[in-house]
Amino acid sequence: MLAFERHGSGDPLVLVHGVTHRRQAWYPVLDELAQHRDVILVDLPGHGESPPFELNGLSVKDALRRDFEGFLDELKLDRPHIGGNSLGGLVALHAGANRRAATVTCLSPAGFWRDEAEFAYTRRFFIGLLSLADRLGPSAERAARSRAVRQVVYSTLMAHPSRVPFDNVLGDVRAFMYARPTLRTLLDAAEPFTDEVPADVPVTIAWAGRDLVLPRWQAGNRQGAGAARRAPHPARRRTRADVRSPAADREGAARGQRRARQRCCFRSARDGSAPSHGPRRHRLVPAHRPRGTGNSVDSPRVPHAD
Repeated sequence: MLAFERHGSGDPLVLVHGVTHRRQAWYPVLDELAQHRDVILVDLPGHGESPPFELNGLSVKDALRRDFEGFLDELKLDRPHIGGNSLGGLVALHAGANRRAATVTCLSPAGFWRDEAEFAYTRRFFIGLLSLADRLGPSAERAARSRAVRQVVYSTLMAHPSRVPFDNVLGDVRAFMYARPTLRTLLDAAEPFTDEVPADVPVTIAWAGRDLVLPRWQAGNRQGAGAARRAPHPARRRTRADVRSPAADREGAARGQRRARQRCCFRSARDGSAPSHGPRRHRLVPAHRPRGTGNSVDSPRVPHAD
């Protein structure tokens, strides 16, 4: 059975973390959500404290569905609200497509690229992290003790990396090291999300402005994103988001990566440390107000109690 924890009371809300992360990613918003919901935090297979991810002859998509929906069955959850970030957002969308969710809320979900060319940046990002983690081995935790290293690595994932407590960083490093086999399996089988979500399953999708792993211009990919194209719902609350062109966002991401590598090389040479992987964190409220015009995407929210 997948590792999980449960808090609060009310309608069930299952929260699913991103790739190589762990259920503790949701702790910053847990207390607030638990006032209105029976909140279930779960570690995906091959992540956190859950058992390794095993295909057993199935495709990656079907194996994830088997494990996650089997988890819902074990907890006797018929159609809970489901929220997810990154890979967790993709898991939530598939659950919605299979009518296993009452509502779906996704923060920077995976699967919104349209082809391999659009996924290439994200693939290179994770391949680089895997290569670094393999080289460091047990030394990864020691490298994570360097404040400079944490600042460089986490700056690609969040706006304020200095706010992450060291205990959280250490847990995230251990989670990444454990999830490496699963990450390789997922990268080999990565594909766009094209399933049809029924119209009676409300879907809310939002993109973070500081997470460079899944570029925010993917929010405008209507043709390649089945949830955005095929699941319109009149109850959705919509807001404008700052969605730039793919070329502009790729250029900005590349500049950020170059600066991070330059800073990391300098500081690593000085203190003998190396960067490690950090978490992907998001707030469950709109991150910014509109600046000028842009494509319209759904605002980040989790259904609240009436």
